Amino acid sequence: MRKMAVFGLSFGVAVVLAACNDPGAAAEKGETVTIGYQKGALTLSLKEDEAFARTMADLGYSLEWAEFNTGSSTLEALGSGSTDLANAGDTPSIYAIANRQPIDYIAATDNAPYSEGILVRPDSGIDRVEDLDGKRIAFNRASISQYLLYKALDSVGLTFADIEPVYLGPADANLAFEQGNVDAWVTWDPYLAVSEEKGNHVIATADGLASYRSFYFANSDFADQHPEAVLAYVEALQRVGTTIESDASEAAAIMEKATGLPQDTWIGILNRLDHVPDFIDEEAVFDLQEQADDLMAIGLLEDEVSIVDYVWDREEESE
Repeated sequence: MRKMAVFGLSFGVAVVLAACNDPGAAAEKGETVTIGYQKGALTLSLKEDEAFARTMADLGYSLEWAEFNTGSSTLEALGSGSTDLANAGDTPSIYAIANRQPIDYIAATDNAPYSEGILVRPDSGIDRVEDLDGKRIAFNRASISQYLLYKALDSVGLTFADIEPVYLGPADANLAFEQGNVDAWVTWDPYLAVSEEKGNHVIATADGLASYRSFYFANSDFADQHPEAVLAYVEALQRVGTTIESDASEAAAIMEKATGLPQDTWIGILNRLDHVPDFIDEEAVFDLQEQADDLMAIGLLEDEVSIVDYVWDREEESE
């Protein structure tokens, strides 16, 4: 079992290089590092970042990028070893480790609770979570949206038995919601922000109910064998994320090109997110473990999982 190491400081390139027992040895390997990703501002900005590519080249690695549509498929590829590094959300990662995928949590952003929520139409007559009793509610099965709905209902003494669940992916849920075939929709950005712009109302966010973070991962074997590459990845994420925090316009332009949504919409979305991941800390582990325990309690997980067993110990691996 790996012991969790808690650190809160960014690493510069010099420290990344020092993490390698023999930096020249890595350069002689000429290995390729494959990074799995979904369309997100931080990862797409990193993909275009020439400094990151140069740093990895100095360490002896070339880069390849593999795009995925879901967190589950991203982590499945990571566990199989077809990718080496990746990003995904909390709920897909819990299912991945429940399936014994050999992945390590390496970093996470701070909680961004206003980036997911429960939407209703302005003429719905639904003003609070209590009003969802007996209503048809759309959400993605076994996702962070289902978990948020569970926490929201539980906070007012309701359960899934009190509603009519409608299991739909975001695109189909959006259509059903707009056509009035469901009474409410639980989703995340950018779907949340776009629906708000159309005049729909958010009756609850994750604030005070559930955590909402972006997580960054490594294949376990890759992390053991190439700690310098893992450290360089996190350092680059921190540097690029800091730039987005100070001015989101360039990242928003990248996202407009990637998704077709206007830059101004993306600026609003990015301004309510945290973009500077840090190495996994106790709070992130606690929130993940709470979610895993809750998912098991409501029958969405069959077996207990121990999050701390899947946290990369960068102190141990850098020795």
